[in-house]
Amino acid sequence: MKLVEATRHETDSMKILMVAVIAISPLGGVRSVAQNALQAKAQPIPLTAEKIAGAPDRDVLEALLLAVASDKDFPAPASPDKNLIVLHERNPKSVEPLINAAQVSYETGQKDLPKDAWDDLVRRNVIRQNLSSRPIFYEGMQFDPKIQVGNAFPGPEPPFIGKTFEEVYPTARGWVSAWVPGFSKDGKTAIVRAQIGPSAHMATLTAILKQIAGKWSVTWRKYSVYT
Repeated sequence: MKLVEATRHETDSMKILMVAVIAISPLGGVRSVAQNALQAKAQPIPLTAEKIAGAPDRDVLEALLLAVASDKDFPAPASPDKNLIVLHERNPKSVEPLINAAQVSYETGQKDLPKDAWDDLVRRNVIRQNLSSRPIFYEGMQFDPKIQVGNAFPGPEPPFIGKTFEEVYPTARGWVSAWVPGFSKDGKTAIVRAQIGPSAHMATLTAILKQIAGKWSVTWRKYSVYT
């Protein structure tokens, strides 16, 4: 890169520094920054590298999933006599339409969610200008025995080849596929947004947790089932 010109304009309220930069290729060709930017914009935005959820995520999700495991309101066809919850091995692959403030407001009856925690949830899970989630995994994390991490979705991959969820996890009440939590600025409040099943229709879970005396507890939660 070679800086070829800099021009300063002053106004009564601000000073604006405008810099024109020209990139010179090894073959002597000249390309403007605007041309480079247009070309970059035309390229697909790459996914970030895979990440593993952290200890704070584990603590929040464990508190929520243990509450879910014994929650009589967990949507049918969950079996209330079973107390194992399967946490899908990674966050959901897409953020739309469920990581959306208007959608969440509709599902929760316009519940007032902590803005800083919601903004953090979006920041951690969403790739800018991309409908795919930032890939974050829960595999290898140690949870309470009532929580099993694994592939929760029937399909052509192990362990589901030719089997249903109930056949693969006979002691499970259901599954949860959770985006990593969003935390308040003081780290004492968390929001979790998740898909849940098995269900004939899409179902979601939205929850608020508080950390009191070093322990996370669910203070509010809402199940939403689409028919």
